[in-house]
Amino acid sequence: MIPASTVRNLQKNYGAKSLALAIFVGLGFLILGYPTVCRGVVLGAVFSTLNFVWMSLTLHKQIKADRVKASISSFINLCCRYAFIAIPVVVAIKFPRFNLIATIAGLFTVQVVILADHLYRNFFFSGEGEKGAFTWKN
Repeated sequence: MIPASTVRNLQKNYGAKSLALAIFVGLGFLILGYPTVCRGVVLGAVFSTLNFVWMSLTLHKQIKADRVKASISSFINLCCRYAFIAIPVVVAIKFPRFNLIATIAGLFTVQVVILADHLYRNFFFSGEGEKGAFTWKN
């Protein structure tokens, strides 16, 4: 099992990078004269980060001895998180102050940060050419 301190460090690392990315991209669109896109990206990123924190906080609670109870608990948690992620989409649909496409893109900031971090660690930071290489099995 992963120690709680490691999970908290991952939350802080990915959450901070996700919000920083959203603010940086949002400021870029604000400077270019697209305030609705700026608001949408930041709104989506905030909810994405909160969803990631919620997921990591409740992950250890899903691991139970009884498989049926664990499955039901996981399903309820998943449905609640999907409902939570729907909030910024509904807000972007209802209010013209937020760009819908930018809000949806903002919902993927944590995933983009995790993927970028993985690619950076495996391909650029390792110093080994073979570590991150893709291999095809024939």
